[in-house]
Amino acid sequence: MLLRTLKIFPLIVFLTVLAISADSAVIKSVKYEGCERFSRREIAEWSELKPGEMFSDVNIFEAFNRILDNFAAQGHYFASIDSIWEEYSADSSEVILTIFLTEGPRLQLISVSIADSSGESLPEMESFFHSRKLFHPSQLEAGIDETLKAVEENGYPFSMLKLKGMQLLRLPGRNQLNAAFILERGPQIRLNGVEIRGNESTRSRFIVRETRIKQKALFSAEAFSRAQRYLQRTRLFDEVEPLGIIRRDDDFFALVKVKEGRHNSIDGAVGYIPGTENEKGYWTGLVDFAFNNLFGTGRKFKIHWEQPDRYSQDIALSYREPWVGGIPLDLSASLDQSVRGSSGFTSLGGNDRFLTRNMSLNAYFSLNENIEIDGGVTYSEVLPDSAARYIVGIPHSLAWGFQGGFTIDTRDNHLNPKSGLFYRNSVQASDKKNYVAANSSIPQSVDEKRLEIDFEAVYPLTEWGVFDLRFCGRHLQSGQEAIPISEMYLLGGGNSLRGYREEQFPGNSIAWINLEYRWIIGKYSRLFVFNDWGYYYRKSAGTAGEYISVDNWNYGYGAGIRLETGVGIIGIDYGLGKGDSPMNGKLHLRLRNEF
Repeated sequence: MLLRTLKIFPLIVFLTVLAISADSAVIKSVKYEGCERFSRREIAEWSELKPGEMFSDVNIFEAFNRILDNFAAQGHYFASIDSIWEEYSADSSEVILTIFLTEGPRLQLISVSIADSSGESLPEMESFFHSRKLFHPSQLEAGIDETLKAVEENGYPFSMLKLKGMQLLRLPGRNQLNAAFILERGPQIRLNGVEIRGNESTRSRFIVRETRIKQKALFSAEAFSRAQRYLQRTRLFDEVEPLGIIRRDDDFFALVKVKEGRHNSIDGAVGYIPGTENEKGYWTGLVDFAFNNLFGTGRKFKIHWEQPDRYSQDIALSYREPWVGGIPLDLSASLDQSVRGSSGFTSLGGNDRFLTRNMSLNAYFSLNENIEIDGGVTYSEVLPDSAARYIVGIPHSLAWGFQGGFTIDTRDNHLNPKSGLFYRNSVQASDKKNYVAANSSIPQSVDEKRLEIDFEAVYPLTEWGVFDLRFCGRHLQSGQEAIPISEMYLLGGGNSLRGYREEQFPGNSIAWINLEYRWIIGKYSRLFVFNDWGYYYRKSAGTAGEYISVDNWNYGYGAGIRLETGVGIIGIDYGLGKGDSPMNGKLHLRLRNEF
């Protein structure tokens, strides 16, 4: 026995050394034999075997799997790797591989038949399967999903599609597949109502209305999905689970589970304007109070106060009543009153003031979970003091008008979105009366039109990286050649063109673009860098009675943070305008607290 062991020992040592040398060999080149429909280059790309990498059984096994997976994706389910030839160098440090393969015939899905449990054929369901094409399992899976969705939409949520069998036909140069399914529908479900769980302050009746699910309606998976999105759009809930079904005796109910959020918020912002040689620096700010769920019914009441500069103040109130008349129609009323001065906008005046009062009544109708249309009447009045009227040329005016628009919002989170689109368009036509003398250069009656557009696109680039593009435009078309400063749009500051004073640039036409790259670090938290571009145009009266046109582009850039903390969401933007030194930027601070 010992003698036999001694005789085979050198052979064992030799084979071990050979195996070790093979495992340490480097691939010099790879050849592929048996290629017909596909080129050697394509198969080489599939295998991912490259000269210079170590040769091992693991690498070869993974390469074979990749080749066969790609063959299957092209319909060649009967492809095979027949053998591999290994040719080593003299010192076994390099190896040339030759892989012999057979592509085999392509497999086509020729027909799919579907019958119900009684054996009755259902040809209308067969259209969900794209036959006469190369076969792939995902093709069958997609057809099964579409079939079950169609059945569910007719009130059968417990349906099953069972594979009865498959028939393979082997033909010269190709293989054909026929599949047969049995559809078991289960009971047809009519919903006897909606049951709400998880709500504390929000009334169940309001939530039921927001789902748009009617009593005695047939079950619909799409209706359940829309109901979830409707509830998310109210922004009253931190979480809305996908809707389910519960059964009590012989009755079925839609089940809605929500986790309530904080309905009310205080949103404050502070900006600091550095001083110049002629004046000291000063602070600006705004405060927004929003009560978004009064009495648990979804009613909204908002208060806005703002001081954009040392000469101006603005206060606004608004109220919105939901579901008027039991339909998805909201009515709102708003009042906005501001006191401003022309200092900083024009060389005329300096101690003048004018009061602007705007009121509106609007109706909002929800077409679906993403689209809302609106319309209403507007009232606007400008009351200048004597300096604003006689020195700056701002007349006392009153205007009535009509407004209409629509909103599309598919963003997944309105405060810190990772994806989605937002579009808002509004058109307003007004008839304005100026209270001026008959011989004044200012017309007594003026037709005005306003167009406002807001667009935002959020593109996810990486798991945490997001590119945000925002474009906003405002345009006032008036029969009055020189539009007074009291009616112009104002550009600049933390909500438009960062790196500049709040409302620094007036114009009857303004537009701005905000470009941001964001790093999402939490549900409501992010770091970002930004580049803003703003444009304004205006025509105003000069000191000699002439009309002066002014237009300009400005840009700003900087960085910021939104951070969710125990006291709310803190926002800090530091922006630099054109020509600013790094230490001479504008600081925009914001705090949003929900309660």
